[in-house]
Amino acid sequence: MEEEGDDLFVKATRELFVNEKDPVQIMAWRETLDYLEKCCDACEEVSEVIESVMMKNS
Repeated sequence: MEEEGDDLFVKATRELFVNEKDPVQIMAWRETLDYLEKCCDACEEVSEVIESVMMKNS
């Protein structure tokens, strides 16, 4: 799922820079997309920790 999130991040960022002309909107949306990407990365890290705990306890 994290790879899918990465793909969506790249596509959304590309679309933003191609279609948006207002620099303020670009900055605002770019920051929002960055936060969403960090959220996806954090979710992946959590799932890896949970998987590790499950493997150790099974």
